[in-house]
Amino acid sequence: MAQVPQPTSAMQPVLRALRLPHLGAGSKIAALVLAVIVVLTLLAGWIAPHDPLAMNPMARLQGPIEGHPLAPTISAATSSAAC
Repeated sequence: MAQVPQPTSAMQPVLRALRLPHLGAGSKIAALVLAVIVVLTLLAGWIAPHDPLAMNPMARLQGPIEGHPLAPTISAATSSAAC
């Protein structure tokens, strides 16, 4: 009697394609870089939520905003020593 082949799962072709046995190392690296670019493109709105065209060039000339974490703090000792 001939054996009946076992039904394969639906994921087997996907897993076989992900192994990429027929590609060289350079092609796998290129595919990885392309995948990273696609993921970063999809996440671009979350990574940089501000509109780059809505800049105010004159605001660049203003001093630091009070309370900003990177703004320098000016204490009484520092201001008196500078004079």
